[in-house]
Amino acid sequence: MSVSSVAGLLAAGSLLFGLGAPAAAPAKASGPYPMAKYASTSAEDGRLRSGCGFYAYTYRVKPPTEIWGLETTLVDPRGKVIASGAYLSGSNPTTDRVAFRFCRNTTVPGRFKIRAKFSYKSGPGENATDGSARTSTFYLR
Repeated sequence: MSVSSVAGLLAAGSLLFGLGAPAAAPAKASGPYPMAKYASTSAEDGRLRSGCGFYAYTYRVKPPTEIWGLETTLVDPRGKVIASGAYLSGSNPTTDRVAFRFCRNTTVPGRFKIRAKFSYKSGPGENATDGSARTSTFYLR
């Protein structure tokens, strides 16, 4: 997925959830992983290939409502964000195998983290509730 595609999806998510609206800030769920019961990610260990490539991961959401969004961020072993993804109700399924695209020359082998932020709304006029799902990890050697 290109940067412009991701930017478009994030903009659509912001419009969908009204995250940019000054009058209605989204609600925050409590705890370190308040959305763990609604969303998860996973990826298999593998090899960091030369050049640029796609690295598969799976997301699963069990939304409490019909309006939801999931943002994923890939963090490399140095703590640097190197890729991201965005998935929305009405555009994406609740479970899918997708991929991050990044290049070998911009990262190093080791343990990678997938951070996930899940959001949902009870209805069009409602504030969004959002929070983090559990961070998943995988190794690329």
